[in-house]
Amino acid sequence: MMKVLAITTLLFTATTYAEMWVLIDGDSECPDVLEVNEASYVILNDCYGLDPKNPIIESGSFTSGDGYFSFLLRKVEQPSFLKGDSKSKKFRTLKSPNDELHLQDGSRVFKFRQHYVPK
Repeated sequence: MMKVLAITTLLFTATTYAEMWVLIDGDSECPDVLEVNEASYVILNDCYGLDPKNPIIESGSFTSGDGYFSFLLRKVEQPSFLKGDSKSKKFRTLKSPNDELHLQDGSRVFKFRQHYVPK
């Protein structure tokens, strides 16, 4: 129940972005939420964001293509699934169902499910 409440609260406080992906990897009560628009991203987390009304834990720009998803110019406020504080991080994009995004970093695969926000 706590997990559902945390995700619901986060989704209603999120800013307007083109796509929203919820981390479904693991048993976290407060999963990271990845929001992407044309060229930028934010990662939100209800439990670890410093501002409860806008719980951004990381932001920056991204590129995708040729089977890769790269997070660039990272501004890290709190730790996220990306780990570390390097200015860029590159993931291999794996084949996945249409409503999922699978990002591989070495042997670790992060699985996200797309969330559709009502307009």
